[in-house]
Amino acid sequence: MNICINIIVPALKRLTLRISQEDYYDVDFKILIDTPMLEYIYLGDDYLAAYSVTSLPSLVQATLDVGMEYYDEDYIGDDNRFVRAIELIRGVSNAKYLSVIDGTSAALDRADQVLPILHGVTYLELDDLPLAGLSLIPRFLKSAPKLKVIFVKIQPEVNDIEGFDRMLHCTALPNISKNPISLDQLF
Repeated sequence: MNICINIIVPALKRLTLRISQEDYYDVDFKILIDTPMLEYIYLGDDYLAAYSVTSLPSLVQATLDVGMEYYDEDYIGDDNRFVRAIELIRGVSNAKYLSVIDGTSAALDRADQVLPILHGVTYLELDDLPLAGLSLIPRFLKSAPKLKVIFVKIQPEVNDIEGFDRMLHCTALPNISKNPISLDQLF
């Protein structure tokens, strides 16, 4: 079953949308967001809905918490729903502050495509980045030409993996601070 939601509100400043749908194949949501004055957006779901986001020239902060934390080959099969994460990132590319939560990171990693240019992003947060998603760090660095601050939180269980420090060294990450900066400190 497909469910379409159109959010067309010219004066809307803040949007928080969380969809709780646990079965990956029962329902598919298609969501249109046309809110040119939007400054803050939080999108969350557990299966990666199809988001169509029109130009958001006023967007300051975007938090993306969509998709599953893990995509099992046997469960997903030929489904390429995770490619939707690329289009969602493209829709919020003007945001100054971009926060990408674990499910979104996993989907972007699985999509294995070049990320769109993030024209407005100066602060990037990769929260609960899975070990498999470490390759996203250089991809985001390449796609965000105005990036000034990056905060990366790797899922806690990876700290115990032998050779983890060597893996980080091999990815040649430029100057990531050990002291995270909160958004409140930037204002």
